[in-house]
Amino acid sequence: MSLKSSVGSVLVSVITRQTIDGPVVRWLLDCGRPVDIVCGHHSVIRNRIVQVERFIKSAHDWLFVLDCDTVPVSGTIEALVAASGPNEIHIAPSWMFFTNPTDVLPMAVRRNANGTYSPFAAGTTGIHEVDGAGMSGALFSRDVFQKVGTTFSEGPDGRGGWTTEDFPFWERCQAAGWRIMAHFDLIADHIKTVPLGLLVRNEDVTEAR
Repeated sequence: MSLKSSVGSVLVSVITRQTIDGPVVRWLLDCGRPVDIVCGHHSVIRNRIVQVERFIKSAHDWLFVLDCDTVPVSGTIEALVAASGPNEIHIAPSWMFFTNPTDVLPMAVRRNANGTYSPFAAGTTGIHEVDGAGMSGALFSRDVFQKVGTTFSEGPDGRGGWTTEDFPFWERCQAAGWRIMAHFDLIADHIKTVPLGLLVRNEDVTEAR
């Protein structure tokens, strides 16, 4: 039996308002799994609801959530399924800005006593329980949505803002007894969080003419 068949049927679902970045398309073609693309000029919250509802109506065992601008590490799905235990949601976080354009850290956080969130330090490795993360890179079994439902709402984004659907959903998962397990050895590339300055390694760069 192949590894892919032994982990059960995984539906890869991508939400986008219009386009999907080229490297993401290449990953989707290479992953060898069924792909559902939720495309519509709606809010992220609405597209998330459609994403989950389609999965529930399907015959697949797992839902792997992917955003249109994140590229997982090869073998991510297999690793997440293999590590999954009862009442656990495993996720491969992506890179994210936090306090400034050069402060790029894994999008996985701990909740502080005052209700705010703090990111894990750069260089964190292994699997750690977290209190929140981006939705992209998360692997869900059907049991999760049976317990917490399929609705999403806006809430704090872990960086001082109030613009994400991710954190309120994770709070509901935790309240229902689920542990959120982040894999810091499987951090996905996040295309929009790579400013040109981070790509320049040679300071003596001459402008092309």
